[in-house]
Amino acid sequence: KAVDIGTPAVVRRLHVAPPGCPYKVGDNVEYLSVHTKTWMAARIVSLGVDANGRVLTFNLNCKTGAKPEYLRRAPAAKPKKRMKTLAPAPGAGASSPASAPTTLSAAGVQAAAPTAAASSPPAAAAAAAQRPSKPFEKGEQVRYWSSGHHRWVKATVMSVHVNSGGVLLYNLDAKEKADAWRVAIRTTPGDAPPPPEAQLAPPVPQPSSVAIAAAAAAAASRVAAPWAA
Repeated sequence: KAVDIGTPAVVRRLHVAPPGCPYKVGDNVEYLSVHTKTWMAARIVSLGVDANGRVLTFNLNCKTGAKPEYLRRAPAAKPKKRMKTLAPAPGAGASSPASAPTTLSAAGVQAAAPTAAASSPPAAAAAAAQRPSKPFEKGEQVRYWSSGHHRWVKATVMSVHVNSGGVLLYNLDAKEKADAWRVAIRTTPGDAPPPPEAQLAPPVPQPSSVAIAAAAAAAASRVAAPWAA
């Protein structure tokens, strides 16, 4: 449908390009802006022709009455890159151990268990590795295995003592007469496994609730006795 746009030269607007026109309606082009001096992406919406049907201008989605010398075809869109599929290595077929899923029977699990156990050091070896090569000296920063806290706590050697039986003991700021097997080097993590001897040591006796109540009653009676007299 032709529309009179009221200009001296361009008298009609066409929405269908005539034969021989370099551009068609809907073509993606680039327009050279006289203001920014740069090419900008655009699309042809319609064409302006004179009374003889000659195409004089192109109406774009961003510019009306653009002259042909300010237009050029938009570059072709670059094809999207596709992810390359890596071919399997020579000899790596369905029967390859690397590609085949791993399935273990009950016997296989039992056979693999000793290997896994052998690869990780036992708790006793890990704790023994934290032992010093020679006795600690006064003033050294150490770790002490606390049975109450069930972890290695920081401590300082105050003095070194050997009892009548020849047993080495350490007087620490956190514990007096601490057994040597409870003392490790300072770099031992606080949550490191306990020493093997801790499993053989007798548990620290804890007063029962009955004993605590009896002791409290006895203390109260001793305090109330003078007033009763």
